[in-house]
Amino acid sequence: MTNKNKQLLLTQVLQSADPVEWYRMLKEIRAFKTDYLHYMTTDPINADKELERLESADYDLCAALLMMLLREEQHRSGSLQSRRDSGELATLVTRMIQFLD
Repeated sequence: MTNKNKQLLLTQVLQSADPVEWYRMLKEIRAFKTDYLHYMTTDPINADKELERLESADYDLCAALLMMLLREEQHRSGSLQSRRDSGELATLVTRMIQFLD
């Protein structure tokens, strides 16, 4: 898969708050981080604190942060929609897209 295709999939999934679509996309672009916990600095994970690292995050950390948000959705239904509405998902995806340029 080309970086342009990855960028397209990342852009398309932004319209969704369905975690299944997000998981599917991450698998398709090979950014699915089963070891996302290794990237986190807080224990227990504090998603808001972890997202503060986004500005200096590399592509892998961005993918891990996205996995963290998807896992958060499993424990707090509706959190993915809230983070999409607040623009946090768009910021994260935009950062990933920049690395694919």
